[in-house]
Amino acid sequence: MLIISKNKDYYDSAVGLGIDKTIIYNRKNQTIELDFSFIKKNNSNYPTIVIDIYNKFYPYTETYKGLRSVDFVVIGFCGKLYPAFKFNGLNKESNYKEEDSEIIFDRDILIDKLENLNIDKSIIRFYSNGFNKKDKVDLINNWDYIVNMDISNIQREYNTPVFAIECNLKLTYSKQGNLIINPELNNYNFAKIFDPYTAFQEIQMYISGVLASGDNISETKMSEKEKVNQHGFDDKYGFRTRPKKK
Repeated sequence: MLIISKNKDYYDSAVGLGIDKTIIYNRKNQTIELDFSFIKKNNSNYPTIVIDIYNKFYPYTETYKGLRSVDFVVIGFCGKLYPAFKFNGLNKESNYKEEDSEIIFDRDILIDKLENLNIDKSIIRFYSNGFNKKDKVDLINNWDYIVNMDISNIQREYNTPVFAIECNLKLTYSKQGNLIINPELNNYNFAKIFDPYTAFQEIQMYISGVLASGDNISETKMSEKEKVNQHGFDDKYGFRTRPKKK
């Protein structure tokens, strides 16, 4: 795969194993700014997937006047979504500058983190009643909903194997975010999900296969009987030649 890009990413090192110049990844970055206040009013032209993800995940990032905030990011990578939460360390002594930020892709680790956040309730209001059993069930259900979404339309619309949806909570408590086409995955520690070689291979296969052919990656394989019926053959003989009538 030949990558055309001004910036480097963590999986570019796999190019050293050889380049197939018939497969080209034009990794041009595009950032579309999002104002999630419009989404809450159901008055948005953003892709449906952006609205769905925001509505499912935003409740878990609500913070006020605090030393800790939580953003979410969802990576669309080769036909599948990878949700993550970013915990920002905001230090009051340094005028609320970000410190010790971490990004978590593992749902179980995330739940453990939410259940054990060390919060000064007099300063911050974040799950004032704690992260309870209902919160946990809701998060699991919403997480499963997100990872099973069909993202083929948005990947075809922008002709990209990779995109990111971000929700950033500013200290002004505005709910801003970005839809990023061809993001730098290194910025999200995506190597936690795929090592450089595997990521390179996945992108190469997705571009040469799904994006090139227009196939739906989420399409399930048809049984032999379904294939028979699709092509007008009957159930009894299938693809075999019917016997000649005497």
